[in-house]
Amino acid sequence: MNKLQIGTGGIPLSAENRSIEAGVKRLEEIGLNHLELEFVQSVYLDSKKAYQTKEKIKATKISLSIHAPYYINLASDDPKIRGASIIRIEKSLEIGHIIGAKSVTFHSAFFQKKSSELVRESVINGLRQIQQDLSDMVDFSQIQIAPELTGKPTQYGSLVELISIAKELKIGICIDFAHYFARTNGQYNSYDQFMETFDALNKALGPEVLEQLHMHISGIIHSEKGERYHVTFLATLAHYLDYQIQSSILETELDKLTLKNKNGNSLFKWKECLKAIKVAGVGGYLVCESPVLEYDALLLQNIYDNL
Repeated sequence: MNKLQIGTGGIPLSAENRSIEAGVKRLEEIGLNHLELEFVQSVYLDSKKAYQTKEKIKATKISLSIHAPYYINLASDDPKIRGASIIRIEKSLEIGHIIGAKSVTFHSAFFQKKSSELVRESVINGLRQIQQDLSDMVDFSQIQIAPELTGKPTQYGSLVELISIAKELKIGICIDFAHYFARTNGQYNSYDQFMETFDALNKALGPEVLEQLHMHISGIIHSEKGERYHVTFLATLAHYLDYQIQSSILETELDKLTLKNKNGNSLFKWKECLKAIKVAGVGGYLVCESPVLEYDALLLQNIYDNL
């Protein structure tokens, strides 16, 4: 079975501070082994800081991935937006390569009334430019470009679309299972369907894609238009206690989320998804994007280890 690294999308809530070093240290303390750096607004590390951070965390066993900034649209008609999108992905890959990240994911594009074929062409051309621009400074055998399966039908990034560009460009792919559930209005939500996803990846891209697959998972609330917001896997502290997960921070966060109706209540069958990952022997990185980050990641780790 391939090695699966489970961790958080962002610095753990219980870390000493919001630094990468503190996040890595906290993950090691609690038994998780992956951290996804969230460059939500911008790439907040420069090269010097990335090298320094790499030195400080190189002795750990925590693997890294990166989520590039959200403001990306490789199919925009505005050349400034498209150009800025390419730069944001390139900066994420440059910093990721320095710090030792294994994969960089991002939301590729929006349709904006264009056909899938036209958007695909724009995305392909943008990613080819990135590969060419970085060919002398980034070793793509060490870090993969991995566009993400997106949460709304208005976004480019269905499984079929991503497999198509991954096959053509020899790049990676990031499967966000909660997004898949949301963009299909809840129709993608069974063990058999999760297994079919892995089968499709294997047939199209080869078995090696399942050895180092970049994956996202969380509870999620959706509408017929797709993703709305992420929620926790479980609804109450008592439910977490059933899995020996307890923390004053978790209790406080759950209280806050209760007021926002963001604890539990997702119909996404995440346990069935986790079972499929285990049975299919998928390796790589499973990033938890829950509002309670490390606590739901620990829940995933607990259940996965006992399947």
